[in-house]
Amino acid sequence: MVKLLALLALAAAASSTVDATAVPPTSKPFLKFDKTTLNIQGNVAGEKLSVSLNEKPTDDVVVYLEAPNTRFDKCSLAFTPDNFDKPQELTVVSLPFADAAPGARNIPIKFTAFTEDCADKHHNVSIELPTTRTPEGSGQCQVTGDPHFKAFDQSNLFHYMGYDMLLFLTDPTLPVSHHD
Repeated sequence: MVKLLALLALAAAASSTVDATAVPPTSKPFLKFDKTTLNIQGNVAGEKLSVSLNEKPTDDVVVYLEAPNTRFDKCSLAFTPDNFDKPQELTVVSLPFADAAPGARNIPIKFTAFTEDCADKHHNVSIELPTTRTPEGSGQCQVTGDPHFKAFDQSNLFHYMGYDMLLFLTDPTLPVSHHD
């Protein structure tokens, strides 16, 4: 069944997208979230989110997750007619923005559902949950003499003898300074 659902997911040509915060009062999104917006802190390992179906499906429903520069602790969420209203916990981890466009801090998470029963109202529908990703803030990396350096979070002083490379990544939205 999972293979069939994955095949259906690949074969689906189009899906309807609804913003979770912009749903008209007369319309009901197919998913319930415990938050209207997910705020992912740059210095937190992951934010938790609870998700459940709004209505009882006629068949099993698999919900796939998608967002650039984001990782999840699960590849998908599986709901049945028996557990549709029981919230499933999802951990969302934002990746560093080394390859993201400057200012790309609001990247929604897209949830797309598929069912084996293609006629079900939960088949090939999508909803987006807005996210806000805050940067970690500032930090200092200290190099004192040779071979001592302190990490950006100031947690450890490292002593290293040998040849190595210190690599700095820049982001046009984050200031980096050098002090002699």
